[in-house]
Amino acid sequence: MANHEEPRAAQLYSELARRYPRDPGLARQARLLNTRLALDRAQRLLGQGDAVGAIRIAAPLYASGPDPYRAGLILARAYVANHEEPRAAQLYSELARRYPRDPGLARQAVLASVHARRYQNARSIYATLPRTQQQSVLADLNNNYDPIYPDSIAILAGHAHASGIVPSEDYYEGLRAKFALASGTLVGDAIRAHRFGENADSYGASYYFGIGHGYSGECAVSYSPSDTFLARESAAFALTKDYRYYALYGGVRRLVFSTVSANVFFGGVALDVNRKLTIRTGIYYVPQTSAYSYLFAPQWTQDGNKTFLYLTAGMAGEQLNVSGAILRTPSDSVKLGRIQQITPTVSLEGDVFYEHRSGLYDRSGVDVSLIKRW
Repeated sequence: MANHEEPRAAQLYSELARRYPRDPGLARQARLLNTRLALDRAQRLLGQGDAVGAIRIAAPLYASGPDPYRAGLILARAYVANHEEPRAAQLYSELARRYPRDPGLARQAVLASVHARRYQNARSIYATLPRTQQQSVLADLNNNYDPIYPDSIAILAGHAHASGIVPSEDYYEGLRAKFALASGTLVGDAIRAHRFGENADSYGASYYFGIGHGYSGECAVSYSPSDTFLARESAAFALTKDYRYYALYGGVRRLVFSTVSANVFFGGVALDVNRKLTIRTGIYYVPQTSAYSYLFAPQWTQDGNKTFLYLTAGMAGEQLNVSGAILRTPSDSVKLGRIQQITPTVSLEGDVFYEHRSGLYDRSGVDVSLIKRW
């Protein structure tokens, strides 16, 4: 041991324990040394990317070994590396209860529970953390309260004025609800809009889900029984591939109006510049009219609050929800907004925007929403 030859020392202690069974200290020392060497081997395997091998070694040592603390840490990290988030969440929660003096365990338990979609467990542990630990958890979640409180309901409203259109006023109000499910997130909305002197109702649903290996998807549908200026029917599918510092996304949306239909193909890159700044870029293309639009959208996050900017330019509108917007006319728009946390479960979102449709109209307005999460 003094010469740092632990494998030979473990072998010798094991031999002494067999030769002198009446000395329990020999067996205890042999077990401690063999456990340490086994956990060292598990740690090396984990570092080499062999999470399954690390689990095979650490799991029995956590269950009945002399060092459950270290074995549990290695096992939990191996579960995370092996994409076994529910097991990692359960283990970190158990370790946090067994070793309350290590505050990092409770923090990891919250994060693992969020990734395993065990939101009630994440909220209960998060509520017990001191303020500094809560801030650390939020930093790991990009200062976003939504993973802690994933369900929400929002009241939506907006008002705009357009030049070159009579009547020029348009507005809308609606509700949006979001629910975290075991396999994804479901969002539903109902909107009543007034524009071009007509009214339109719209009902929509979107489902966001993970696929595995860094992939996630979105399916969305909407229906407008009014059959006026909103798309009577729409359906969309999008796929995202997450990498360490950026994500690639792409998809298609089908819009059906009363007299015309359109397919909108889109794709782009979302870049995580740092913990506070994300930049999303994209291009939207309508093959029926060869219309296109470019998107540049930075977002700044700090203390759970977000400031966002949307810039678009091209030969199409920012949102193709009006049949006339699929015309090839030079278009650009800007939207500046803010999501402000009032409390951890209540936030206020608002934005101002300006849209220019060359030869058609200029439009400006505001959007607001009050969001309650739980």
